[in-house]
Parts: sequence; C-alpha cells; structure tokens
Amino acid sequence: MDPTKRRSRILTVVLICLVACALLLCVLHPSAEHLYVLEVQGDSITVISNGRVLATGPYQYSVIYCIFAD
Repeated sequence: MDPTKRRSRILTVVLICLVACALLLCVLHPSAEHLYVLEVQGDSITVISNGRVLATGPYQYSVIYCIFAD
C-alpha cells in the first residue's frame, strides 16, 4: 500500500474518532444541565435542549430512542 494513502486513511480514522468523542461529550451526553425533550407531532419530530431546537424533521422509523437526563 502506498504510504501516502495509508497515512491519509489513518488521519481520517483519527479525525472521525475525535469528532465522535466531541459529539458524545458536548452534545449527546445527558447531564443535569442538558434535558433533551422529544416532541412528536404527526410525522414530524423535534429535539429540544434547554429551549433550543437541536433537530427537527420527519422520521421514518417505528422505534425512536430518546435520552433524558435525571
């Protein structure tokens, strides 16, 4: 394998891992300060945290998982 391609793949994997960790720690991790509310109206779903809308749109799945903070 070409060393440049190998280095590029390793860098890509490292960057994906860093982004995943940042999302887990900063956005997806429930804590006392972050309460995630799931609002379903018809076929539309909205995720709200501390009064801010994080995501909205139609859903296509019959099972929806939601994380609530204590």
